[in-house]
Amino acid sequence: MHTALLGDSYLDESLVVTVEAGQRFLFLPFSLQPFASVDAEVSLNTATIKAECSTGKKPRVLGFQLWQRVRDRVQPARDRAAPLFEKVTIKPTRDEGVLIEAYSTRRPRRPPASRPAATSRPAAGRPAAPRAATARPTSGRRKLGSDDWLAVVVAVDDADREIRIGLHREPMERIGISFVDDASRRFTFTPRTGTDDPTITAALRWADSDAPAMAALALARIAEWRQGTTDKIKRELLDAFTASLARGATAADDRPREIAWRSLVTRSAFNAAEREVLQGLAGRVGISWVSHATRELPRADGAWRANLLTLLHLAWRVADAACCDGIIDAVLADGRPEAFDVFDGANAAGLDAIFRRARGVTDVRLRAGLLRSLIGQTPVEREAELLAEAQRLELQIVDPADPIFRRFADANDPRVRQSILNALKVVPCSAVHHTQQFARFIDAATGPRQDVAVRESAFAMVLAQAAFGMAPVDIQPHGAFPLSSERGVDGLTAGLARAVVEGAPDTRMGALRALLLRGEARAAAGAVGDLRLSPDAIAALLAKLTGLDGAARADGTFAFMAELASSGDRRAAPVVLRQLEQASGGYPASLRWRLITALKCGIDWKRWTALASDRDAAIAGLATRWIVSAAHLSGAHQSAWNAARRANEKLELLKRINRDSSVTPASRYGCLLIVEAIEPLDPLRHGRAGGVRWNAPRRITLFGPIVIARDVGGKIVFAAAERQLGEGRPARLDAMVPDEKSWPPTMRAATWTLAGVGVDANGKPAAFAPLTIPGAALMPEGGEGAVNIDVVPLLRPVLAAASPDPIRALTWNPTTVDCVLSDLLPETFRLTLRPAGFGSWVGSGPSQPPETSSADKPALLNVMVILEPIE
Repeated sequence: MHTALLGDSYLDESLVVTVEAGQRFLFLPFSLQPFASVDAEVSLNTATIKAECSTGKKPRVLGFQLWQRVRDRVQPARDRAAPLFEKVTIKPTRDEGVLIEAYSTRRPRRPPASRPAATSRPAAGRPAAPRAATARPTSGRRKLGSDDWLAVVVAVDDADREIRIGLHREPMERIGISFVDDASRRFTFTPRTGTDDPTITAALRWADSDAPAMAALALARIAEWRQGTTDKIKRELLDAFTASLARGATAADDRPREIAWRSLVTRSAFNAAEREVLQGLAGRVGISWVSHATRELPRADGAWRANLLTLLHLAWRVADAACCDGIIDAVLADGRPEAFDVFDGANAAGLDAIFRRARGVTDVRLRAGLLRSLIGQTPVEREAELLAEAQRLELQIVDPADPIFRRFADANDPRVRQSILNALKVVPCSAVHHTQQFARFIDAATGPRQDVAVRESAFAMVLAQAAFGMAPVDIQPHGAFPLSSERGVDGLTAGLARAVVEGAPDTRMGALRALLLRGEARAAAGAVGDLRLSPDAIAALLAKLTGLDGAARADGTFAFMAELASSGDRRAAPVVLRQLEQASGGYPASLRWRLITALKCGIDWKRWTALASDRDAAIAGLATRWIVSAAHLSGAHQSAWNAARRANEKLELLKRINRDSSVTPASRYGCLLIVEAIEPLDPLRHGRAGGVRWNAPRRITLFGPIVIARDVGGKIVFAAAERQLGEGRPARLDAMVPDEKSWPPTMRAATWTLAGVGVDANGKPAAFAPLTIPGAALMPEGGEGAVNIDVVPLLRPVLAAASPDPIRALTWNPTTVDCVLSDLLPETFRLTLRPAGFGSWVGSGPSQPPETSSADKPALLNVMVILEPIE
């Protein structure tokens, strides 16, 4: 296309041969590659080529000139001594495959005296000064390779507009001489250039013609215009060029079809205007797109892959049953998650095809992809069928970029959004609860801009998602221990808090219960504070809350009420304290230490001291009672407390008591063990994606055995079940009380990143940093503060007696787990205990990612030990 195919001269053995008056030379290049696989001898010569012109005059075929390919341009060979060949033979051979030989049997023809060698028209080869030809034998020949090019040289009249040329007994090609002449010239666009420009009109006409070679040339020129000048041409031209290439991609002949197809899909990604044009053609040519995409998707990437999926998507939206099956075949063969986006916007035929195929697909991962594609676009009358199938397959969302979230954001119909939310009531998203994408989805679904019915559905969905992440009550009867998360990093917690503030009454109570069972006491107190309830309304809320299943004895409930008593309206403090007193009455006396442990997660000691000094004797008495229990005040301490009249005096007393308790251990401790584990995603369900992919971590709180502490020569020695756990010399604290920065522990995004949920644009696992137990380094033995113990002796007896095994609560698919939690324990797991306030101790191991060598089963990430004095 960038080489002139019409000229007034050519080179023959370094001699410039010029054209006769009233004629031009037409050069028609062709590759020898198609002849590389012939199984019989083929002869090309001036006698076997037939040619006809539009004027009726028979053109003269002069021979074959040697050409070459330089990058993307085919041009005359640089061999100036190359002759004009009169004959080319292609013979299959036993040793060389195919032997290609070109023969020159006559000497170069000198230029006629009537016409000078230098002309105003461009020549197809660089002109050279004429010189006499050297004599040569009539049998001169040259061996060629299949990667060489030749050009048929034809002399045509200036008046000829078209030529038909081909081999005898073969179809003839129609060549537009004027268009060939014009195609090698650069075309300059102006702001006024439109589809009525003669050059553009000719290109569009030839692109749709039944002449394959000319259609290929025209499409190549159109593709160049479309790609290189998109910022300079009108929208109507871009539309016309895109439509022309889309039609060319469906041509019967492979020459225009391949040029159009490559130009259409392998350049930059389609813009909105191009997608609109292509959508108009999809119903007519979509089946051709499907066949191309099926062949090319496995090796496509970048814009090429995105364009293939776009074409499949456009065809899908208007496809009939047969075309739908072809598109589903292409997506299933590809299998990558983003390929299932093709199924958005399905018509009735598409939905029927997916339902039908989903039942027969044996690959669980592919079947899950088909079912996910139905969420949000299934008619109401078929939703029950979809949800039943999703539950049977145990469908899960494990990718934060799952198209279901985008589908929700793009939906304009509230009924579509409700349909998506209804599906997510039965499809767990636990693996992505901590991700920013899920947080944005929750914020959008529960936000004030949503339709009222959509918001209520969103709140119900949030409650369902919270239930998916909870351990069964028979394994964790007191709920999760209060470990707060940093504000704004857990979308599910934010959604539950909004449901408390803005949901219907039943939704409010359900969300509040879920927050407490998840251990999110601080978030629950903040949400109730945002309600700005009267004291009577708070009393009614707390009374109803403690009557809900599991909430009366949940650790989060007591931390929540302690937080609410000090952070809310002072008028509500006696209401909360009385409710706390009532709730604790039903708590087993033998486990009162656990109640105190949970309560201390919500106490603000400075504010509670102010309550204990309140003018209202009832408030002061209730607050004092709980401070005495939570701070483990001895008789002498209580006398000093009663003697102090002012709040600041009481606070200073608490600071000294806390300092002294950090080096004076109690004799017996209740023990809580928070175990954190992580599980690899099932590759059969979610794909291997180039390596091990991990789920989000999960935690469960277990009762440990009673721990005995002894002071031996200034060291604390801890033992349990007649086995020493460790010892160390405690560090003396400053006179202070625990604050919210040090207790309760706050989960944070892991400092390590791990290939986990989701994949990136290249289909490889995307790194994620999930919320984990705050890790602490093990202090060197022997130093001050290095109170180091081994956790394994605490865990083994607990796990040996556990039924069912706690691993069932830690894993996402307990029916397929073939190990128990005790299998995950190392030989030793050492950590440093640190004072947590008023005689309590807490310790956790370093936060580190799992080893990929254990990717075939869940892995133990961390353990937190909490020791609370038993009075």
